[in-house]
Amino acid sequence: MLAGCAAIGSNKESGEKRIQLTAKNLENIAGKKEIYIGQFSVTFVTQDKASATSESALFSSDSGYATSILKSELKGVPPQTMQSITDRAYADLRAKLSAQGFTVREQRELTARGDWKKIKTLSTPYSPSAVGGFLKGDSGKSLTLAPTGLNLFYYLVPQQQDPTSVSSVPYALAEFAGSLGSPVVVANYRIHFANLSGETDRTMDYNTGNTTYSAEMTLGQAITVMPGSGIGFIQGLTSTFSNPNSYVTLKTPVIIGGAYGQNEDTTSGAQKAANLFSSALGVISGGATNATSITVTADPALYEQGVFAAIDLANEKIVARAGSGT
Repeated sequence: MLAGCAAIGSNKESGEKRIQLTAKNLENIAGKKEIYIGQFSVTFVTQDKASATSESALFSSDSGYATSILKSELKGVPPQTMQSITDRAYADLRAKLSAQGFTVREQRELTARGDWKKIKTLSTPYSPSAVGGFLKGDSGKSLTLAPTGLNLFYYLVPQQQDPTSVSSVPYALAEFAGSLGSPVVVANYRIHFANLSGETDRTMDYNTGNTTYSAEMTLGQAITVMPGSGIGFIQGLTSTFSNPNSYVTLKTPVIIGGAYGQNEDTTSGAQKAANLFSSALGVISGGATNATSITVTADPALYEQGVFAAIDLANEKIVARAGSGT
């Protein structure tokens, strides 16, 4: 037997107790309290796709499976709300860095330099192309913004392990940082509009030997600062034998639960028909796939409140770790 479905879940999520960080080479910034902020960006996920599959064990003669696919989309948040969030989050980071004893130098000191002006920039809001996003590991669509008046130099791909590596930070930016004598901070945050979770099950009827496969995806309204978000301290180019850079990022997400809008099942009629066909065919083939689409239409004010609360908490943990030097 087969079962695959998607549903709207609860909003009772809060990630503060589960926040874990990844830090590397913080000794490189020991005693270096004068810093510049070279890039600050917030990436807002607006569409995503996730799945869960229950299947037979490897090398089993049973080819049965059940797959649940959940497509989700955020609507109702205008660009000006995203810009407001980005500006507030940038000011919050500056304030928290100052509270940890860092002196944040002014951007105009960077922009006055000729070599700074040579670094290529991206237009904002920035959205990866469909092909480019797929190759970089994006499962949906997103918009990335920089604070008002500041440049966006690069887009940090999801789940990037080292946000200061040559595959993350542009060569020209790292080279520029090496000429300053003070660390250049790059801060990138990725915000998801929901908490997506999947459950799978496989049970056997010991009398008949038949196996039942089931899979379910659920969506709960919750603002999530995703793993990999955080700050890096760039001090030059990296190589196999030398890495002058440091970073602190989220190892686990920061999740602020709570409803900020309305959920709606927007699965198309064609997709519902395909689900029924797959279920019927699965009786013969042993496998079935069910796809559901859910749209979250946000109240912009509530969405901004939730996102800023999540970034504020992330900033608090990340900057405190950077300030500790360990």
